[in-house]
Amino acid sequence: MDQGMLYELVLSGLRLLFIVVAPPVVAVLIGGLLAGVLQGATTVRDVSIGYFGRLLALLITLYLMYPLVSFELVQFTERCFQ
Repeated sequence: MDQGMLYELVLSGLRLLFIVVAPPVVAVLIGGLLAGVLQGATTVRDVSIGYFGRLLALLITLYLMYPLVSFELVQFTERCFQ
């Protein structure tokens, strides 16, 4: 394995990391923002509502992103072992 190939694998790994991590993080941020707006608009000040909103957003995002993430992980693994 030469240096250029290793460099390409590292860049592909970092790109894959961004593809896997970015959507759930954005979804949790939006879920937390919506929960905060809901709590601010009403008199409900329960902490668990914020956690539930973020958890729900995370689970929905992970469910929707699973096919893309698994496909990308399999492709990256095959590229690493060629």
